[in-house]
Amino acid sequence: MPDDVKVLAASGDDTSAPPIATDLINGRHHQKVKFGWGSDGTWNETDNISGKRIPVADPSLSAATAVDCGNVANTDQAIAAAAAGTRFMGFSVRETTGTTPALLNFRRGTSNIDPIMVSITLGANESAREWYGPDGIAAAEGIWLERVTGTIQATGYMKVVS
Repeated sequence: MPDDVKVLAASGDDTSAPPIATDLINGRHHQKVKFGWGSDGTWNETDNISGKRIPVADPSLSAATAVDCGNVANTDQAIAAAAAGTRFMGFSVRETTGTTPALLNFRRGTSNIDPIMVSITLGANESAREWYGPDGIAAAEGIWLERVTGTIQATGYMKVVS
């Protein structure tokens, strides 16, 4: 049995009806459907080769912003100000003296008294990194880096989604 079927036209005459594309699998016709998009009255057929892919707007796919916190000791700083949609995406940190352990906290807020999101302890010459993507950790209150002890090189990653 061949692929494709004809659908009876309103007149009942299937000889003039256009065929419907199908794929015959195990004796059953499965309709083939082309996918497209567009506003009323337009049609954009999907085609990977020409780059006409289905448009996707996903805020979780937006790039994170790296905030370089420098190589210092006992200097606390903001990674992000309070703003709706702020997300803490991750960090990379390194103890830089090679002799002294370090302790640091990433806090949800804008000061050393706000709640701790992530606490990190590093041994001498140790490093750590973490990524919380694609959604990150909600931090609309802001993101604050608190250096408790030691000297570290730190980078915090954040983004704001709508």
